[in-house]
Amino acid sequence: MPHLRPIISAYGDSSYDGMKNAIFPSYFHGKCQRNGVDPPGCPNPDCAVVCGTPGSLVHFFPTLRLISFNYTRHQLQELCSPGHDAYAQAERAVIEAAAGASHGRRDEQRRAPWFVSGATLAPRRKFLYVWKREESVKEVFRTIMRQIPAILERRVVVIPRRTRMHCLIAAGKQ
Repeated sequence: MPHLRPIISAYGDSSYDGMKNAIFPSYFHGKCQRNGVDPPGCPNPDCAVVCGTPGSLVHFFPTLRLISFNYTRHQLQELCSPGHDAYAQAERAVIEAAAGASHGRRDEQRRAPWFVSGATLAPRRKFLYVWKREESVKEVFRTIMRQIPAILERRVVVIPRRTRMHCLIAAGKQ
């Protein structure tokens, strides 16, 4: 996976702030304090009021999970699209790796027809072969990168719905 390091690094650089903005201003918010005082019963380990306390996050966990997943899918889709710097760096790394793997192959040194001088044809043919190979690698890479959101959707672990008590016990708040 060293070829995808630019994409992974770009995601790591933007994910914290992006995820924070996707979760808190859009759906959850800060505590429901009034004049700096917590409302009665707060903090509640299973709070049915949408705010930003751990109890509220536990209560609305399916929503939190959906927001997080959608942000991750959207961000990866953006990073894995042509036109993004991370995509261009990863594509270049894959092309260079493919070119390095083909050095020394005998099929690059194809024979020229008997009636054409090998000295005049060989450089042009080799350039054309390398260019076609590079374009082929780019197309395969583009196809794979387009599939990232769908792969993510298939690979997501589906957590069966549990009672809130199970979530609290798993979090160590019995």
